[in-house]
Amino acid sequence: MVINNGSPNASVQNHAGIQPEYWNMLPDVMAWESGVPWTAEAYGSIKVAGNVHSDLTGFAYSILKNGATVWSGTAAGTQASYLVHIDVLPGDIVSFTAQGNAAWSSLIKNRKRRRLARGMPRRM
Repeated sequence: MVINNGSPNASVQNHAGIQPEYWNMLPDVMAWESGVPWTAEAYGSIKVAGNVHSDLTGFAYSILKNGATVWSGTAAGTQASYLVHIDVLPGDIVSFTAQGNAAWSSLIKNRKRRRLARGMPRRM
């Protein structure tokens, strides 16, 4: 489990736990193609891993939560790989964008959590 201690290191969070090449052995892992938005059904966190391909060389790409960029990069060629950890609340929408004619091929590992305290704000 990745715990936010107040000073999260994104690199550590993104690479903690089982690596994506072994995710096919785990429950709650789904293939997510074509960059279609994904909607969280419960409190928790997700890890998103995969590849994005574009017809452009040196294209920019981003993963967004509720329209705000949570991760972005620039490919040196026509494809790039990613591994991103995102905390989600019910109803959060995770979407994918890239320059050019892009195709996304992702695995989403969903870890649902119980809400620990009542009265906490729904959105941060």
